[in-house]
Parts: sequence; C-alpha cells; structure tokens
Amino acid sequence: MKTPSAWTQPPLEQWTRGGPVRTVIESAQIEQLETTSEARIGDTVAMGLFGFCVGTTVIAWVLSGWAAMPGSFVAAVPSLLVFAGIAEFIAGLYAFSRTNSWAGTTLCAYGANNVILATYIWMQAGGLIPGTHANMLLLAVDLFCMGYISLALTIGALRINSVYMLTTLMLVIGYTLAGIQFLGSARELGILAGYFLLAASFFAFYAATAHLVNSSWRREVLPMFSLQRS
Repeated sequence: MKTPSAWTQPPLEQWTRGGPVRTVIESAQIEQLETTSEARIGDTVAMGLFGFCVGTTVIAWVLSGWAAMPGSFVAAVPSLLVFAGIAEFIAGLYAFSRTNSWAGTTLCAYGANNVILATYIWMQAGGLIPGTHANMLLLAVDLFCMGYISLALTIGALRINSVYMLTTLMLVIGYTLAGIQFLGSARELGILAGYFLLAASFFAFYAATAHLVNSSWRREVLPMFSLQRS
C-alpha cells in the first residue's frame, strides 16, 4: 500500500515567531523559511528602539517635573511624531516582514500611540481640543490601554529575554500611573510615572545598543539575558 504524499495530508497548525500557520510543510522546513525571511532584510529593531527611547525620555522628562508642564509638552511633539512615531512604526512593519511578531507588535503599537500623543498635544496647544475633564478622560483611557498592551508584551517577553521584559514591565506601571494622574489625581503620581518611563527608556537604550553592537560584531558582546529554554 502506497504512503500518501505529504500534500494529501490535512494541514496542521504549527507555531512560528510570526504566529500560527496551517500548513503541510514540516517544522524543519518552516524554520528554514523563517531564517531565509530574517536574512533577506536588515534588522530594524535597534532603530525602532532608539526612536522609542527618544520619545519616551522626552515625555518622561516632562512628567517627572524636570521640565515645565504643560508648555514643555509642545516641545516634545517633533520627537514624538517623527522619530518615536512614524520612524518607529515603519521599523515595526519591517520587523513583521522578518516574521518577528513580538517586535513588530511592540514597535508598531508604541509608534502609533506616540503619533496619537503628539497629535493630541499639538491639537490641544492649538485650541482644537479643549482641556476639559472629558477630553483628559479620553487621554487617560488611551494610557490605560497602553498599560494593558505593555502587560501583554511583558508576558510575551518572558519567553524572549530579561531586557525586553523589564522594559515593558516599567511601561505597564508608567502608563498606568500617568493615566491615573490625567484623571485628576495628585501630581506626584505623574512624577512617579515619569521615573518609571525613564527606567523603561534605560532598558530600551541598552536593548537597542545590544542589537546594534552584537550585529556589527556578529556575536553577543552585550548580553540580553535570554529567557528561552535550551
């Protein structure tokens, strides 16, 4: 009796870094295709992380009280919109093309949100969005949503490395505290949120540097402290 061809077998769900796929291709072949996909284009994670760092540091600098509120928020718009917004979002799209769903989701989510924040600040400064309680509530909701997204990314990072995990964990706390502060709570919560966002920037700066240096030297010069099991 003949063995049926692999192509006559029903497709099975197999997990990849890009997510689940239904295919009849063997897992070894899928891994080979993933490697080919990653090798055909440069890694944009370092550039995207640097954009994230700049935007988050600028905003954290204001929230932490080291720059005057609310006027200094307007000065943060160019960094948020261009580098931490558009450039970071584009880097996330390239990460998706390398079948890296975690990095793609991270860079696109924070990049898109930075564009939202920059637009909100810009429109509020121009008088298009009044500083009413209802409008501040919507901003707080956005920050709470980003806190939850950061929590989901933290859980995912538990299977990647400690640096990513610490970065997103700091963002969970930072975004949540900032959202509470914009609901009308004590200013001290916003200051504390700024420090957590600065901590996230610190870890992200390290991650971006490690990506860049390790790629240039083609070996692990700066460890990322992998959490994946052998």
